[in-house]
Amino acid sequence: MRRMIAAQSYRLIHEKGFWGGLAVTILYALAVLAFSAYAMINNGRSIALDQLYFYGYGLDSFIPVAGLVLAAVISFFVGTEYSSQTLRNALIIGRTRTEIYLSHYAVSLIVALIYQGVYALIVVLVGWPVFGGFHLSGALIGLGTLIGVLALAAYCALFNAVGLLSSSRTVSSIGCLCGVMLTMFLCFFLNTKLQEPEWIEALEMRDGSSQVYTLANPSYLNPSQRRFVQGVIDSLPSGQSLQLNGLNCGHWAVLPPISLIGIVLVQGIGLLLFQRKEIR
Repeated sequence: MRRMIAAQSYRLIHEKGFWGGLAVTILYALAVLAFSAYAMINNGRSIALDQLYFYGYGLDSFIPVAGLVLAAVISFFVGTEYSSQTLRNALIIGRTRTEIYLSHYAVSLIVALIYQGVYALIVVLVGWPVFGGFHLSGALIGLGTLIGVLALAAYCALFNAVGLLSSSRTVSSIGCLCGVMLTMFLCFFLNTKLQEPEWIEALEMRDGSSQVYTLANPSYLNPSQRRFVQGVIDSLPSGQSLQLNGLNCGHWAVLPPISLIGIVLVQGIGLLLFQRKEIR
């Protein structure tokens, strides 16, 4: 297993896609700092370093930038294994399918950690003198980081499964990118439903005068609906990134176990299907 991880890591660092993803991550970190500094200086906005730090997992509670970058890099890297016949050669020399599957996942996770580590390092080193230190406690920063890392691990599990189960690099790349985008919009839509007020005000004209009265909001979700919608958001990496960006600390504690369960399920199903896949 260690030899396979080392061999794939060596091949990865010679891939243009890996360096392209790293370049995008660096530019993204610098852009976040630049636009935040501009907003603080010109608009008088107070921006906490905590917010910029968690922007590494998604921009402005909406766009999961890390997921999009990983979708492109991992699906492209894993997808070349079929065209180059790397998987077939690995099986010929005696590597098991379990070793192949898990080693690819390990390398994918290493990529995610490198990208996120570079982003965090740039934001903290450059942003600390400009925006000041963290406002949240060390425990909450650590918990948020754990949630973010597990969300990245869940992304890697999904992208690795799609890449190894699809023989087409193009199909896997498009599928991963579209999957991230769709879940992004889904989580954003569901979050707006949760933000609906229970009561709304309406204006009515009576006898030439206007009266304001309060009535129940038909779009407000009942308790069971709210639990279901929140559960969907919690179970998706995009939804967890959204909650990190919103600094919704009160709900953070439930997210790590959900991520771990999701990772185990995806890994188990992906590995089971990969054992049965025909490799040529």
